[in-house]
Amino acid sequence: MIQRARKAGFAVMVVPNEHADKPIVVPSNLSKYVQNLKEMTKEWAEIAEKYNVEFFAPVSELYWYYQNDEIAKQYYEEVIKEIRPIFSGKIIYKIAAYSPTGYARNVNLSGYDIYGIDFNQDSHAPEEWREEVRNILHNVSDIAEKQNKAWMIAELWIYKRSEIAMGNQTIRAGKIIDQYFQLVFEENERVQYSAVGFMFGSWLSPAGSVRNTPAEDVVKHWFTER
Repeated sequence: MIQRARKAGFAVMVVPNEHADKPIVVPSNLSKYVQNLKEMTKEWAEIAEKYNVEFFAPVSELYWYYQNDEIAKQYYEEVIKEIRPIFSGKIIYKIAAYSPTGYARNVNLSGYDIYGIDFNQDSHAPEEWREEVRNILHNVSDIAEKQNKAWMIAELWIYKRSEIAMGNQTIRAGKIIDQYFQLVFEENERVQYSAVGFMFGSWLSPAGSVRNTPAEDVVKHWFTER
């Protein structure tokens, strides 16, 4: 898959995700789970290094696994010490959706190269979502700048099947997916300390793919203009 992405012209981010396509269950033996997760992460870091991958995130959206801010924060601070000697590319602190009251406000980015934020549109119409996007991007950029780190949109996932109320009609988000992407790019340009990169949620997954949608041209334009 790494080689296929390269042939298609993409930079590559490797993100181990133990909970992909599984129900989220808080581990009963947390210490054992943490150790197993670290071992899996190191294996993937070795693969990322072998294939000269540009970016590596040791874990994604860890809060959802633990349902505990402090444990998640501690894991990010510990695992970087084991990954840094293995992987020589850019390492991303990739969290779930930003919350002004969650651990996203108090992250310690020491050892990481980039602070990465994930988010999606939920059931919002594009313009209803704009203020939330603006606040997220300003807050995340402020955190990164204060710690002298770059930041990026590490995952923007638009659920194409979501039903969106617009005026007197309801439409699927996939019909207006380009509007969501355009909105995020516009708000990023308003941020003085703007993102250094952008990862859309999916190229191939039917639920959120960008490929062969109006958003594909929006994304290509953003990358070619930078």
